Amino acid sequence: MKNLLLLILITYALPTKAQTSIYHPFPDSNAVWNVNYSLYWCNLFDPFNEQYSYLIDGDTTINSTTYHKIISPFIEKTIPTCTSYVNRSGYKGCIRQDTTLKQVYLIPGSNNVEEILYDFSLQVGDTLNGYLFQSCPAIVVISIDSILIDNSFRKRWWVMPTFLESDSSSIIEGIGFSIGLFEYSCIFIDGPTTLLTCFRQNGNTLYPNFSTTCDIITTNSNIPELNSTFSFYPNPFHSTATFNSNTLKAKLKIYNTFGKIERIETIISHSITINRNGLSDGIYFYQLVNENGLIANGKFIIE
Repeated sequence: MKNLLLLILITYALPTKAQTSIYHPFPDSNAVWNVNYSLYWCNLFDPFNEQYSYLIDGDTTINSTTYHKIISPFIEKTIPTCTSYVNRSGYKGCIRQDTTLKQVYLIPGSNNVEEILYDFSLQVGDTLNGYLFQSCPAIVVISIDSILIDNSFRKRWWVMPTFLESDSSSIIEGIGFSIGLFEYSCIFIDGPTTLLTCFRQNGNTLYPNFSTTCDIITTNSNIPELNSTFSFYPNPFHSTATFNSNTLKAKLKIYNTFGKIERIETIISHSITINRNGLSDGIYFYQLVNENGLIANGKFIIE
């Protein structure tokens, strides 16, 4: 009987182990990463915002080594407020990977020096190094789990500290950082906040879910929910505030200045009341997210 129970346990355990032990390499063609970039320092309540795509655009040879070129075809500034474009379209750099070491390398568009972009062999407690983590405080792997992507499980590394927790501080095997493909991880309160809104490979959207179209951003019309309207008032507030939006079936995520999620509100009507409910005085950030990714973000103050 004991042997039978042991056999049953092994039988059920094997598929899960096999799924997470298969290495999913970084794409070398037919891939799209869409990123949202927001900047608050110039206007607290009306942030500067850009959205853009990264895609692989053929190969190039540098120092006798073949790399895959990465470009951004278009930069859309969706909320033109206090500054000009931060990001620029065109060639962004080139990448290669070593599937044996499970590492991806980048040569940025600004120079010919190769740097580590992603290391998919890290263990809990390891410090992250390379292009994404230059000049950052020590960022370490705090846990490793798996995520279901396209009917198979991929490893996911949770890291701290970054500006945002939860969905915005993990690295997914074969996809990259959930704050963006090339975006720096050391995000500070008055600096930019970025988010990988979706990832597509071989015509299929793999992240955050298959229902997202994840079209390449080449014009304004490619940006989901570009015409959504929302308001948050009064701002600052003491006990309650009202959040209005023309978007339903979305979630309003509220973060403190250390990047910890304080609350998640489900948007089921066009107007909801935000109660203080024990939140301390200070600055908070919010993101409005639906199944297609980020719709809007901003700041509010409780005093």
